[in-house]
Amino acid sequence: PGFDSQAAHFKFLMQMGRKQFFWVGLGGAMGALAREAVSYAPGMPPEIGLLLVNIVGCSLIGLFLQLEHRLHPHVRDFHAAGFCGGLTTVSGWSLVLVRYLEAGEVGQAVFFAVLGLVTGLTAVLAGRLLAFGVESLLLRIGRPV
Repeated sequence: PGFDSQAAHFKFLMQMGRKQFFWVGLGGAMGALAREAVSYAPGMPPEIGLLLVNIVGCSLIGLFLQLEHRLHPHVRDFHAAGFCGGLTTVSGWSLVLVRYLEAGEVGQAVFFAVLGLVTGLTAVLAGRLLAFGVESLLLRIGRPV
């Protein structure tokens, strides 16, 4: 939702409840740690690690988007807003783009920007399709979803 002031935003956040803050915070911390572990893995260029965690995070967001009506709110908060929010990073992606531009590598910046956007959107759709396929399979074999 849009907010007219910082106070209105703070009031909204306080109404969400402490449990939700806990689950989002815990998931976010774990996602951020996972991102750092992958981004700085030995032998992995940081921009490739960043691209990989964004693809994985986008896939998971797509999966949770498809399944959100079946998930307990705390599970959804932990995974979607928390873990995936901490794992993926637009700011890190933007930093890589700026560094390429500062180095005069405009072609590399454009390539990385398009690659990140296309792979992110594709990963969200793939995650949704995967979840839909699993749901359909479970229904076909007579298991409740």
